[in-house]
Amino acid sequence: MNTLTKLLCASALLLGCGLASAREVAYAPGGPGMQEQILHGLRTGRLSAREATQLEREQDHLARLSAQAFRDGRVDGREVGRLERAREQARWNIERQLRDREFGDPRSVESRRMQQYVEQRIAQERWARR
Repeated sequence: MNTLTKLLCASALLLGCGLASAREVAYAPGGPGMQEQILHGLRTGRLSAREATQLEREQDHLARLSAQAFRDGRVDGREVGRLERAREQARWNIERQLRDREFGDPRSVESRRMQQYVEQRIAQERWARR
């Protein structure tokens, strides 16, 4: 019985670690594709540099929220809800900005700087996922 108890505790611990790591991946800041959408909007001129700057600030806010949620090593239901709402709002804002009638010049200095900045952030995210 003692061996069975140890086996059950070990399997529960491994299962808990797996769920925790799955949560960390699921609630990484920004989420898949948001940065790529911003970059694509800059390159095609559907986003101005000002709009992209606002969207990037929102991505920074998501990163801060995620860091606060994971600070204690656990994510409770309230934090999950807050992160999900913030992500949905960010997704909606990206879609709204891409569809509005304000356009930017992808060849302007501001737009090129913003494109480089977003490309660097994408590269950092990919490197961090390894």
